[in-house]
Amino acid sequence: MALIALYPVEGNPQLKPSFTHHLSANYNVFDMNTFRMLFTNMSFTTTQNQITTNIISYPAVYTRDPLLQSTYFTTYLNSGGYYSANGFVSYSIPWDNRKYTLLFNGSVNYSHNIGYLTDIAPVTYTQTTEENVAKRLAINPGIRFRVDIPEVIDGQVLANYSITKTDNSVQNDFTNASANIRSFNLAVSGKNYFHDWTVSYDYSKTYNYGYASTIHTTNPNLLNFYVERRFLKEHRATLRAAVFDAFNQNTGFSTTTSASAITQSTVNRLGRYFLLSFTLRMQKFGGKN
Repeated sequence: MALIALYPVEGNPQLKPSFTHHLSANYNVFDMNTFRMLFTNMSFTTTQNQITTNIISYPAVYTRDPLLQSTYFTTYLNSGGYYSANGFVSYSIPWDNRKYTLLFNGSVNYSHNIGYLTDIAPVTYTQTTEENVAKRLAINPGIRFRVDIPEVIDGQVLANYSITKTDNSVQNDFTNASANIRSFNLAVSGKNYFHDWTVSYDYSKTYNYGYASTIHTTNPNLLNFYVERRFLKEHRATLRAAVFDAFNQNTGFSTTTSASAITQSTVNRLGRYFLLSFTLRMQKFGGKN
């Protein structure tokens, strides 16, 4: 019995080479008196003869498997109309000799992508090809407050919000998944110094919204923590005890958008573990031990 691939992929030797045009602009300002900084970037990209997918849905009779209703064949075509635009801004306000800093940042990304979806009728075997226009908009604002006091603390508190919305001109099994993904993240991280001791912490809480019902989402609490002790002359030796993912909730979620499909997935990552380490620095500079 011959095995037939359920999702075959085939190239297209008739494809024309793509040609990309890219335009970007930057505007940066730094004040030497107040140490305030402003960074901005804008870019625009368009592609001629964009190589995009053509997903062909055909009856399962071609696979000679009566349990299958249909299967999918992927090939590639050239298309026009692809472009994307991106913008980024970051503004920081330090004070008290840069011991404290307030930072604002944000980005906007928009893409206009083209894909093709072909359906083969089960009886007549006639082909119908539709052009799918995938419009994707992603907005990511954030704010951060930093504290940098030498030999006392290096730390920050931040909040980020992101929203990704995708609209498709064609609705089918590939493109009708929920595509209004939102996440809100709160985090605090830093190091506190107590003479020969250092305490480090990195905690974040993420709230996820808008994923499809088939994706089991959680709102994880993530905490990495360590305590270290420095000793010997010039603090050449360090003993550290650390725990990673203390609450054992390190699970990620992702959404990938292409010209012809929206894919949502859950990512299993390395879970909680402990680490005890010892570091000894042995150096010799300029003839000195």
